[in-house]
Amino acid sequence: MDSMTVVHVLEPGGGGAMRHVLDLAAAQARAGWRVHIVYSPIRMEALFEPQLLALSRDWPNITLHSLPMHRAPHVSDAKNLFDLVKLLRVARPDILHAHSTKAGMLARMASAVVKVPVIYTPHALMTLNPKTPPWKKMIYGWYEQLLSPVMQRMIFLSQEEQAHAVSLGMPANKMVMGLNGITPFTLGDRKALRTTLKIAGDEVVVGFVGRLAPQKNPQLAIRAFAQAATKNEKLKLLLIGGGDLRGECEQLAQNLGVMDRILWLGAANAREWYGAMDLLLITSRYEVMAYIFVEALHAGLPIIATPAGGSDSCVITGQTGFTVAPDETEIAEKILQLAEDAPLRDAMHFAARAHSQNFTIPNMFELHAKIYRDALGAPKA
Repeated sequence: MDSMTVVHVLEPGGGGAMRHVLDLAAAQARAGWRVHIVYSPIRMEALFEPQLLALSRDWPNITLHSLPMHRAPHVSDAKNLFDLVKLLRVARPDILHAHSTKAGMLARMASAVVKVPVIYTPHALMTLNPKTPPWKKMIYGWYEQLLSPVMQRMIFLSQEEQAHAVSLGMPANKMVMGLNGITPFTLGDRKALRTTLKIAGDEVVVGFVGRLAPQKNPQLAIRAFAQAATKNEKLKLLLIGGGDLRGECEQLAQNLGVMDRILWLGAANAREWYGAMDLLLITSRYEVMAYIFVEALHAGLPIIATPAGGSDSCVITGQTGFTVAPDETEIAEKILQLAEDAPLRDAMHFAARAHSQNFTIPNMFELHAKIYRDALGAPKA
């Protein structure tokens, strides 16, 4: 398609939102587009800052702009809005693409002044959290309805999030489904990895990758694993991720008698360890389209997941894994089923690798290019 100028605005300095923007911006630059990334240094994660800087160094058609956005309402919001309007008047983009709630607010308000088409990807509406009180959902829904006339499209990365947005009264006619894609990666040598971890060849390794935080619900994963482990002595849990719940999770494992059957790697690069795993467990309370789903497919790992966002598009029940209720007994049953059926794991491995071809960066680029084109032809109100 013809070259475009795009301004991406995002407040979070890490996680899936930052990774999504980095990959999408690189693909757009590769296609010859002019790309501006407006980011906030306030919550910038150490893992992502060098990647962001490398992006502008490797691609002369990518320009970075630091804008100190706070996640919560802040006195600096007015100045940030003023500075964003100034930037847009100079950059004159074809598309303004906002990522996350705060960026979505600033971008849509700025577009009302500069008159540039706005695309908004929430990357997890804050009200997806089951613990969000009803009054807060009502206020947030009203706020989104108020700003919806000044955006052309709202991109969701899971059907769960889209349905949730509709329930809040957001305009369904402006909603489209997006995509997270990754570059295929090579798995580490299984035997070498297992030797390093002191895992026997006949042991079945259940993987868990995620922050040890309430959203990811690692306690459910440990309880389900412990229940399965009482019936299969060959099971091991490989747990990758750090977080505030580490101590609580260790105490839970100790209480359940499985501390010696869990390998705690902390905040490691999961891609280096997928080769040691036989299946992956995802017990999140809510997601939009966690990259862990996509990585598991590319790694050929059967997935056992709670019905969080991402499971709807990545987990084909009985083919690439199972979607189960957030119940430790149900999850334990599926762990045991896969642990005791090597041919089924093999079949799911090949099905997952085949399905992974839908989740690539070229596909992500093409889908967003189509959404942009459609938005440029859409009514402004």
